[in-house]
Amino acid sequence: MSTAAGFTYSGERFDRYFSDFAANYHFSDMYSGGFYHYDTLEEYWAYWSRYIYVNRYMDAPTDLYDRLLALG
Repeated sequence: MSTAAGFTYSGERFDRYFSDFAANYHFSDMYSGGFYHYDTLEEYWAYWSRYIYVNRYMDAPTDLYDRLLALG
């Protein structure tokens, strides 16, 4: 369901929000970034705080969840 709603973890969405991490740490998707061994806790939490913000608090890329809610 999340993928259908546009919550993809690689490609254009990853590039838009995580290009700085991709350039510095050379991973190509959000999933891999979650397992990366960062040198400092600041780097670790910088990644995870952005990940949480982008995937939990930002609106879904499509209106799929809104349409599903309207069915109820």
